[in-house]
Amino acid sequence: MSKSIGELLESFFSGKLPQKAPLEARVWEAWQRIVGPDLAKHTASIRIRGKKCIVQIREPLLRMEVQYRAPLLLELLHAAGFPEIERIQVSS
Repeated sequence: MSKSIGELLESFFSGKLPQKAPLEARVWEAWQRIVGPDLAKHTASIRIRGKKCIVQIREPLLRMEVQYRAPLLLELLHAAGFPEIERIQVSS
């Protein structure tokens, strides 16, 4: 049985995306939980290329902070269920 649009939206906004959701959507959802709303609103996009997570940050100072904290953020992404990601690359 398929889900209604309302049920799908509820799943999306509750942070409970199904495992079948695209990887980038699931990483985006985890990223928002990991970095919090302030940094998440400055994150323009997240792309997955191979084993690399490319995070586009609009604000230069926040971009530097994410680069500095990339090892910790990578550990948190692993803990959130994404062990296949081996590197975080920050872009503008």
